[in-house]
Amino acid sequence: MNKLLTGGDGVIKAVIIIKWTRQGNSTVGDILELYRNDRQGVPKLEQRETIFPASTPPPQLVNLRRGELFNNALLPGRNPNDISRLRADGQTNLAKMGLIPA
Repeated sequence: MNKLLTGGDGVIKAVIIIKWTRQGNSTVGDILELYRNDRQGVPKLEQRETIFPASTPPPQLVNLRRGELFNNALLPGRNPNDISRLRADGQTNLAKMGLIPA
């Protein structure tokens, strides 16, 4: 993560790390961490959220825009501020591995 942010020559604006933890035979919980450089160019943990188990309303928000992830490589019609599919995509991929969210 440090090498991405400090060695990315300013192109890499943010790094997301998802830490998966097996909580039983087939149950998985996870934490999302969002890192950005501070004003001095030092990587800093900016946000930490639990993805699974899913929270009760209000919905969690990740302070990251799709435009920060994909820069100018967005597909036509995609909202650069949207990151709403993270939990759904995670659940789909966990199911492929025979795992279920906590």
